[in-house]
Amino acid sequence: MVNRPLGLFIQPYNNLMLLNLPLTKTTPYLSIAIAMLAGVLIITACSTSSQPQQQEEITENSALPVRDFIFGDEQPFPQCHASTLLRSTDGQFLVAWFGGTEEKDDDVGIWLSRGRPDQWSKPQEIAKLRDDPHWNPVLFQAPDQTIYLYFKVGKEIDHWETWVKTSTNGGETWSEATE
Repeated sequence: MVNRPLGLFIQPYNNLMLLNLPLTKTTPYLSIAIAMLAGVLIITACSTSSQPQQQEEITENSALPVRDFIFGDEQPFPQCHASTLLRSTDGQFLVAWFGGTEEKDDDVGIWLSRGRPDQWSKPQEIAKLRDDPHWNPVLFQAPDQTIYLYFKVGKEIDHWETWVKTSTNGGETWSEATE
C-alpha cells in the first residue's frame, strides 16, 4: 500500500463498472451472477456514445475525465488501497477503499466518501465486522437504485469471506453486512 492521499481519475464512460469477484467456495453462484451482470453492463456502456463537454466549472454534466483528491494528508488511517468508484443515477459519486495501519493488519476496514469533485465528504469507515483485515470493496448500483457494497474479510485469501451491505438512499446509510 502507498501512504499518500487517495486520488481519483474518472474515465469518460461513467456507466462502466468492472467487477473483480473471484469464485469462492461459499459464493460461486453469486460471483457468477455478478460477473454475468458486469458483462452486460460493459456491453451496454461501451455501446452508448458519450459527447464530452468543455466546461471550467465542475457540475453534474461536466466533461470527464476529472482529476481530484478525495482527502488530503489528514486521513484517519496511515495507508489505503483498492479504491472503487460509482457514479449514482443522481450524478453523485461514491468512492470506497480499504484503509488501516498497513495491508493485512487487523485494523484495516472499508472506508467511503460521497460527493463530487472538490466537494467530498469526510471519509467514514462503513464496514469493520471484526478484528480481521477487510479487502477489495466493489460498489454497484442496481436498476432499482439500491447500491451494493461487496467486500472480503479474512487474514488469508483462501479463507476470505464475501460480505455485502446495501444502501437505498444514495449511500447515506448502510444495512448490516450479510455473508
